[in-house]
Amino acid sequence: MPKLISAADPRVKAPPTPVRVTIVTMDTHLASATERARQALAREIPGLHLCLHAASEFANNEAAIERCKADIAQAHIVVAGMLFLEDHFLPILPALRERRDHCDAMICMASATEVVQLTRLGNFDMGKPASGPMALLKKLRGKKRKKQHRWRRPTQDAAPHPADAALHPRHGARCARLFHDLAVLAGRL
Repeated sequence: MPKLISAADPRVKAPPTPVRVTIVTMDTHLASATERARQALAREIPGLHLCLHAASEFANNEAAIERCKADIAQAHIVVAGMLFLEDHFLPILPALRERRDHCDAMICMASATEVVQLTRLGNFDMGKPASGPMALLKKLRGKKRKKQHRWRRPTQDAAPHPADAALHPRHGARCARLFHDLAVLAGRL
């Protein structure tokens, strides 16, 4: 015979389940969006703690770096994006590596290779070598070959294009003309 289960007492409120999300990005361009998301999600997820750290603010600031590391160490979900410069990601890289296997998800995108390889979401792990169908596709793709670009040089009797004046000798005249024509179309020249 199955056990009888009684309903929970509606007068006793359980504390909300904490959900700590830490976002680390290059600069404060996500600050207003993060604040709006925090306000909108506060009703749906009462235990949400959402914080944003901008590398442009914590670079060369030990106190800010320590606050960022502390939030990473407590986060259930870590989102890191646009961390290209070594001054931005090297101070927090050890904290990200340490937290990677203990958090629910770490999503690292559009960043330096060392950071992106820390991505882990469920069974998906960017740190592991490709296996299964992806490994087979990589083998079938073959090695990349360098293409030789052949730039068409203007003839001697052709009139020089105004955009060619600022060209470095290594750059093709076609690119400069394309940018010039786009600027004309956009009404900038």
